[in-house]
Amino acid sequence: MKTRSYRILTALVVIILGAILGIGAARGNEMVPIVAFPIALLVLIGAKSKVREVYEDERNYHIARRAAHWAFTVFSITSAIVLNILLALGNRTGTLAFTIAGITLSLALVFLFLAYLVAYFLISRRS
Repeated sequence: MKTRSYRILTALVVIILGAILGIGAARGNEMVPIVAFPIALLVLIGAKSKVREVYEDERNYHIARRAAHWAFTVFSITSAIVLNILLALGNRTGTLAFTIAGITLSLALVFLFLAYLVAYFLISRRS
């Protein structure tokens, strides 16, 4: 299998998985994700093992590192701005939903930073 075929198959699997999960969520069937995710993973793992070309190199790793850094930075800054707006709206209007959403977003941001610190510590020890 060529790399282009693998990318097309990956996109199709993701689209089909999203549709299946959407249908399962609409019908209230919680077994759908439990069955669909492992099947999709097995299909993708099997397809990747059939790729005969060089799929990854140092340039791809460098691009992935930079993309992850940018995604982390943009998400962190945007989340900080949005959570401050939500908390301010919750305090000003007295609406509990804004306050809860702001606190939830702040906790997600804290856990993201903790996960980053743990990953950084583990990777720096291995290097």
